[in-house]
Amino acid sequence: MTTVAFLTYAADPELNKSDAAIAAALADFDIVVEPVPWRDLASASPLPAMAVIRSTWDYHLAGTDAFVAALTSAAVPVFSPPALVVWNANKALYLPALADAGVAIVPTVVAEASMTLADAVEQLGTGLPVVAKPAVSASARNTFRIESQDDLVAAAGVVDADPAAYLVQPFMDEIVTAGEWSLVACDDVVAYAAVKTPKSGDFRVQEEHGGSTSIVLCDNLPNGLVDAAHRVLAAAHAASGVADPFLYARIDGVVSAETGEFILMELELIEPYLFVAEAAAAQSAAPTPVPAHQSAPAVFAAAIAARLGAHDAAAL
Repeated sequence: MTTVAFLTYAADPELNKSDAAIAAALADFDIVVEPVPWRDLASASPLPAMAVIRSTWDYHLAGTDAFVAALTSAAVPVFSPPALVVWNANKALYLPALADAGVAIVPTVVAEASMTLADAVEQLGTGLPVVAKPAVSASARNTFRIESQDDLVAAAGVVDADPAAYLVQPFMDEIVTAGEWSLVACDDVVAYAAVKTPKSGDFRVQEEHGGSTSIVLCDNLPNGLVDAAHRVLAAAHAASGVADPFLYARIDGVVSAETGEFILMELELIEPYLFVAEAAAAQSAAPTPVPAHQSAPAVFAAAIAARLGAHDAAAL
């Protein structure tokens, strides 16, 4: 059996249900998955044949440089590759690059250390409400919905004291009225989507904040949504300089209520939750169930196995 490490983090080192579903499917390829906190990759024994970044949800606290150093220290192939991690870690860098490539993104002002939150809101020019969030972050940490001057003063107490860059964007009402779309792709092909909605009175869609999720299979996706996601991925390849297909990607955004256009909020290429177990359940319950070899866990497992085989062949 060949061992592949699924990288996690020390505070929650085990596999979540999405990644556990992929791990179970990898057994069909004689591949065993070991969850390894990302800081421990180089000291893993035995050293895995490959590492896949999964729930490394505290890496931003250590910093991208420290994270990449840990990924490269073990001298095993890592997916997503470190060059892609560097490009995708900072929303203040990759979102403008995608916009320059023609992708529709949420209007964004980057508030560097020299710019106050109030100045960024004024420069954005959309009025309230707005959202302020760190350019490098995870799980809505230090993310603020600002609806009033009192909210602005309270958020500025955190944002203006933080030397890190923040993104300031208009709050997209579609998140509450229609939900945030997460289109999940494997090898640059959209496989399914999750629609995430916040709980009443909140704006954060993550389950840990009370949000809820429903799976939409490709046959039921709105017209043009898959094409829009594929255009985002093509632009990301061009902007990042990474030519190989992305093992996994999650394209997060909303469908504009005014134009019907997909508006990108974030492109997650490092450690997105992929909703694999949820998608597999939806595929099994569909009027025409998806064949086992085309299920969400099987698709990701096959892509991982193919990369492992390609690496082994290159080493010969």
